[in-house]
Amino acid sequence: MELAVAIDYGFARWDLGHLHAFRMPDGTEYVLGGGEDDATPSTESTRLGLLELSQGAEFEYVFDLGDEWVHRCEVRGVDVDPQAEFGDEPAGPVPLFGWGAIPDQYGRSTPEE
Repeated sequence: MELAVAIDYGFARWDLGHLHAFRMPDGTEYVLGGGEDDATPSTESTRLGLLELSQGAEFEYVFDLGDEWVHRCEVRGVDVDPQAEFGDEPAGPVPLFGWGAIPDQYGRSTPEE
């Protein structure tokens, strides 16, 4: 759940009332609140450290299961020292890399819209 919040924060999302899911390299899917069946784990009860993702591992994060905003994610580092990276421990999630403008999640281009 915390990783989903960090990704949404990195994309400057403000409407967080949508479901999200993670699709892992082994095919396992984790969904906010669990899946329609009891076999799908919930992101709320899954600890990231237990997934044993190593550096270079790739997975998908899906925001809004209706519109399917799919993000391809790659583990860039493990055991990162916040003081070495940022000079201090950040108070919350910090995007490490990005490019381009952040689009409005509803496609608006002006404040009037």
